[in-house]
Amino acid sequence: MKEKSFTPNTTIEKTDEGTLLHFCFQPENEYQNFVVDTQPVFENIQETVIGELKKATRSVRVAMAWFTNYAIFKVVKEILRKGVEVEIIINNDLINNGGYCLNFDELIDKGLQLRLAEYPRFIHNKFCVIDDEVVITGSYNWTIFSEHLNDEDIVITRGSKVMVDKYNERFDVLCEKYGSPVSSMPEKVPERPEYDRNSFRTYITEESLFLSSLDDSGEKKKRGYLKMAKKLSPLHPGVASFTREEAFSETITTIDSNIQKADKRIQTGQKRIEDLRQKLEYSDKDERLKLRDKIKSHQREIVELKSQKKEYVQQKKFIKQTEDTILQGMSGKFRINLIWDSIDDIDLHFVLPNGKDIHYGNKKETYNGYTGELDKDENVSSPYTNTPQENIYWKDGLPFGEYAINVSLYTFRSNLSSINCRITVEDELFGTKILPLVIDTNKYKGGSNFTVYRFSYTENGRIER
Repeated sequence: MKEKSFTPNTTIEKTDEGTLLHFCFQPENEYQNFVVDTQPVFENIQETVIGELKKATRSVRVAMAWFTNYAIFKVVKEILRKGVEVEIIINNDLINNGGYCLNFDELIDKGLQLRLAEYPRFIHNKFCVIDDEVVITGSYNWTIFSEHLNDEDIVITRGSKVMVDKYNERFDVLCEKYGSPVSSMPEKVPERPEYDRNSFRTYITEESLFLSSLDDSGEKKKRGYLKMAKKLSPLHPGVASFTREEAFSETITTIDSNIQKADKRIQTGQKRIEDLRQKLEYSDKDERLKLRDKIKSHQREIVELKSQKKEYVQQKKFIKQTEDTILQGMSGKFRINLIWDSIDDIDLHFVLPNGKDIHYGNKKETYNGYTGELDKDENVSSPYTNTPQENIYWKDGLPFGEYAINVSLYTFRSNLSSINCRITVEDELFGTKILPLVIDTNKYKGGSNFTVYRFSYTENGRIER
């Protein structure tokens, strides 16, 4: 009775006498047949590979076309620390070396011998020899997709000197073919005609998004994956859905950080004042004058920092209050929405690359074939509301170029010392951004424009200026 299963270069045949392994090395088409102790694995392959690597005590030799799996990367780093000799051969392409990949230099610094296969002589091998006792081979690359999305397999062979010798011989052939180990990952990947760099970036982006969907270690780590994916490929559909919820969370985190920095600087300033006052007791007249000037300078700085902190606290409170507020007006593929908390008339201005300005006096403007329009303009006249909005949208998207978002306190009615505002930028391509703002009415009640956000709009994203 015979049972057969297959890997790309291997046939496993279970017979009454044992397991017969037929395998072939390409391009030489060298076929070999051996009776060996083998274990086919089709599920939880990452866990199995990690388990075998952790048992290594002397040496690990790996030929792996693509290696992007961080869980396996960490185990390789761990066994290097234990003094295990590790040699790896991978492809120097945009999946392994696209600028957004695993930090192989970190492993090289810990003793990894890394060789690189380059165009036009790539490897497609996926095998590993551990302690000259265990051989792992199959269809499985050390990537996230291989573990979580693809149908893959490996075969583990233990205790077969013939198998170990054959795979070590093959590894030696690859070492000779691809030269000495590198001292660091190259900065560039050799060009080839069929390279589509965007497709490689999208591949890594999809791995990042997939990791995000799997991760259950907390929102902070999940947002980290999303940010990495956004940086890699901002046009990717999964990245475009960088949600308002994520944007709100990111904004609150930034405000909290600003509050903490202000607190720290206030404490530092207070400590310096205390130290200077102690020095006053032991100083002469001229020195005391200088010390008092320094104390006054620190006091002024603390007053300014406390004012900034108060503004940050106001921003955070208003952002949380308005998080569930439904935005008024049309959305389109790009929109800017302004919300504030008074009966005053605040005007939203969107300055285009050609210098023209969409606002209450010029509600519709076409630039490079795309049209933007102000379709919501509240508190112009009574009845007034304490929850007004203004909205500018671009139905078909925003042309590339340099833009600025300005506001002006056009009509001041409330007699408030400050007005809390929130600008929401919603973008089908590059996601949502929340801009908190507190308007000092004493400074801006004259109706003058001031810039809140200036950015370049390019194929690589919104780049703040």
